[in-house]
Amino acid sequence: MLSPAQLAEVKGQYEASFSLLHAPDDLANQAYFYKALGDSTRLKIIGLLLISELCLCQLVELTAVPTSTMTHHLQVLDRGGVIVTNRIGKFTIYAIRESKRAA
Repeated sequence: MLSPAQLAEVKGQYEASFSLLHAPDDLANQAYFYKALGDSTRLKIIGLLLISELCLCQLVELTAVPTSTMTHHLQVLDRGGVIVTNRIGKFTIYAIRESKRAA
């Protein structure tokens, strides 16, 4: 069991070492990013989008995932900052966010 002084030391080291983890907005963004990577279907989607920009119907065809499920996965990827969308006519085109390509 740690003493109060030892607990204060642990807290100080944590705050100094992991400043990102105690900034609420940054922490939430990091959590969304890692959640986006935490599913095998989303990893397949990322792999496909690394090769080419694709619309929803193309992603559904390539993965055999139902449209409603694909829409959910794309929302998680968007919320996690992994993908960007581009509206062309009646189609929404999905692509990997440029800043995430090198990451």
